[in-house]
Amino acid sequence: MACNVTLSSIPQLCSVNLSGVKRIAIANYVEGAFTIDSTPEGNNVLVTISDSVKDWVLLEPASETGSYTTTLTRNDSTGVCYWTTEITGNYNVMNADRAKAVDAIGQGRLVLVCEDMNGTVHCCGLDEAVTPSAITGQTGAARDDGAFYTITLQTVSKHPDYICDAFPVIAGK
Repeated sequence: MACNVTLSSIPQLCSVNLSGVKRIAIANYVEGAFTIDSTPEGNNVLVTISDSVKDWVLLEPASETGSYTTTLTRNDSTGVCYWTTEITGNYNVMNADRAKAVDAIGQGRLVLVCEDMNGTVHCCGLDEAVTPSAITGQTGAARDDGAFYTITLQTVSKHPDYICDAFPVIAGK
């Protein structure tokens, strides 16, 4: 039996389109952290952050090191279809404070909001928690190699992308 889906066009845009991630906010995972607002046709159009999510923490990747990638995995023979999203960034300087922060992220089950360089705010953690898939610290070898942590966070979802109505308020910022 064929699946019946509502298709939409994707027009060519002539506006500025910038690459990269500007900032990321993470918080401990809370079931129902986001509300999906839908059109009458059921198309997911916008996500609102619940007040139940507290204590957002700001992550600002080093310039031109942050990326947000979402990838479809589909296998018609098994009926599997899902999207994997990875958010990666470098965080300069390896010291005790950063090591403590990196360790806490490494232990975490999170919700995440990511603002890209175009001002679009992406939300992750609606279907299941965001978790770290890799955290690497390096000192580099040459003077200009850099000393930093690279953090990769990942989630799996039924949908390719969720767009938030706003970036969360970060306490003290």
